Amino acid sequence: MKGSSKVGRGRPRRWDPANYKTLRTRLTLDLAAATADEAARRGMTMQDFVGELISEATGVPYDPQGGLPLSA
Repeated sequence: MKGSSKVGRGRPRRWDPANYKTLRTRLTLDLAAATADEAARRGMTMQDFVGELISEATGVPYDPQGGLPLSA
């Protein structure tokens, strides 16, 4: 449909982009694997695991993203 607006279509954003910043990092393969393994062991997403670690180190509260729980 030519000229149609995408407003109100598709799924809504999980987060308000005005309040979040995307960070990218490079890790060695061993460190990335260990991070993924530890997050899975705790039943967390990597995002929430890393967010919790940074929160503990900085004292800035971290709000888990509310994603679906990981299943075994």
